[in-house]
Amino acid sequence: MGGNLLLNVSPMGDGSIPEVQQKALLAFGDWMKTNGDGLYGSRPWVRMGEGPMTPVEAPGDWKGGSTAVEGPKIAGHRGPAPSEADFRFTVAKGAVYAFGYKRAAEARIAALAAGKAAVERVTLAGSGEPLKFTQTPEGLVVTLPQADSTRMPYGLRIEGSLPLGSS
Repeated sequence: MGGNLLLNVSPMGDGSIPEVQQKALLAFGDWMKTNGDGLYGSRPWVRMGEGPMTPVEAPGDWKGGSTAVEGPKIAGHRGPAPSEADFRFTVAKGAVYAFGYKRAAEARIAALAAGKAAVERVTLAGSGEPLKFTQTPEGLVVTLPQADSTRMPYGLRIEGSLPLGSS
């Protein structure tokens, strides 16, 4: 819904960057090395995302649409916390990328259910190692490797043949 990222880096008076901010930037850089293939040169997929955190429609002051028409302002309410069911999607380099917010033993992606997609291969972003998966009428179920200690989102590269999630 716009694809913007704002980084808050606050240099000290002498121009140095505080250590806590350096660590955050380095962690983000490492994450981008692993997951960048699903972001650089990507475009929107047929669905922006799924899960409890996914808005039904873009907020009224989102600038992805016409700025000539004022819409309602974003309400100041807090949404649900990220869950294992929350994913955001992109398309890049001949694959759909699903970015999960919270890692569990299995990823379940409803948008890629049997009959909606012909999934042929799933890998963890940054790794060429295929993951075990099945497609059920409820969704694509991917067995994830043991999670590391990071709280960062993870990316799945999903390859297949059309129609890949056309509904």
